[in-house]
Amino acid sequence: MISQLNVKKEVCECCSKNIQIGQSITECRNCVLIIHTKCYKKSNFKNINSLHYCGACQPLIPTRYNPFKHSSAAPLDDNDDDSDHFYNENIYDTVECLSRASQILENCRDV
Repeated sequence: MISQLNVKKEVCECCSKNIQIGQSITECRNCVLIIHTKCYKKSNFKNINSLHYCGACQPLIPTRYNPFKHSSAAPLDDNDDDSDHFYNENIYDTVECLSRASQILENCRDV
């Protein structure tokens, strides 16, 4: 006799709709919550230290200093209007930023 499998579908914590195969998602780095990427701006998820966290996990995560936060190659934070279009960055700005970052790191010395 073949038993029926009960498949538990993942549900977006923001819109409460099922997450289908092939849909882009954002996961909390600390717990099991996931949302549709298109729901990111209306959710309580936040980008901390270049990783995504839900509202419940945000107070648990220490904020770290990022010297490249305002450069074009750094991940965009939640306040940016085009944060869901990070892949449209100008490649020339990215190359310039990486060159500047490389120079900064080469000037660092072991103590």
